Amino acid sequence: MLDEQKNKEYIAYLNSRKRISGLTHAFYRYPASFSPQFIRDTILKFSREGDVVLDAFMGGGTTVVEAIANGRNAIGIDINPLAHFITKVKTTPLSLNDREEILRWVEEIDFSQMCPSHLYTDNEDFKNIPE
Repeated sequence: MLDEQKNKEYIAYLNSRKRISGLTHAFYRYPASFSPQFIRDTILKFSREGDVVLDAFMGGGTTVVEAIANGRNAIGIDINPLAHFITKVKTTPLSLNDREEILRWVEEIDFSQMCPSHLYTDNEDFKNIPE
């Protein structure tokens, strides 16, 4: 019964149309992505802490992020340099100094000169950029 319930959850995760969120998943919405819940459950079911998880087509880094967050080592490979960059950004911890510098930089931005968010919220051209 438990396996049947888990299988239903896996199917629901795969069919989910919810926006990806949590951890660093919302940093950039890679066009071909899996549900983090599906990946997390799969990693937890088929590996143990300290194991190595290999993702040969890492794309937006969902598997790598979830593996690291759940105590696994991760190896991600992708032919696309953008995938490599995105995954590296998502998995590189910021130092306290980095965080302070970013916050200082954001405080200096004049948001009044930027495009109003209502112009791109529903625009398909911007679907991979977090709101």
